[in-house]
Amino acid sequence: MTSCEDASLAWAKENKLTERETEIVRLICRGKRNQAMAKELGLAMPTIRFHLRNLHKKLGTSDKVDIVLRIWRSVPEWSAAVGSSVSRLAQSCDLTNREAQIAELICKGMKNGSIATTLGLAIPTIRFHLRNLHKKLQTADKVDIVLKAWMATSR
Repeated sequence: MTSCEDASLAWAKENKLTERETEIVRLICRGKRNQAMAKELGLAMPTIRFHLRNLHKKLGTSDKVDIVLRIWRSVPEWSAAVGSSVSRLAQSCDLTNREAQIAELICKGMKNGSIATTLGLAIPTIRFHLRNLHKKLQTADKVDIVLKAWMATSR
């Protein structure tokens, strides 16, 4: 399975991203936060936010998770990979069934409200499970969850 960073290069070309936008997407695929991107690229935080806003407008995305998921879906094995990668991740990190369900829905691009509705839970309950997911997976945000699931695909 191709890594997010590798897949992002072809995807960026296909989506006619500028060189700077391509660099930012590559850093998102490496799990970098805005501040780390600014430092690595030698840019100010407002400049990073400017490029992210432009990326979201150009791509019709709402956040970094959407960007990573679009890249993942551009890899031919995507449709078969999401369920099995979350299953592998759940086994290796001792996730509960509910945590695995939430991780899978995140990997399908769902936001907290939609996840809550789908599972018949309250949003605070989803946040509770997300906190547990972050602890078990040692992640900081949903982008990290998606990237961990992607890495589990190649195991």
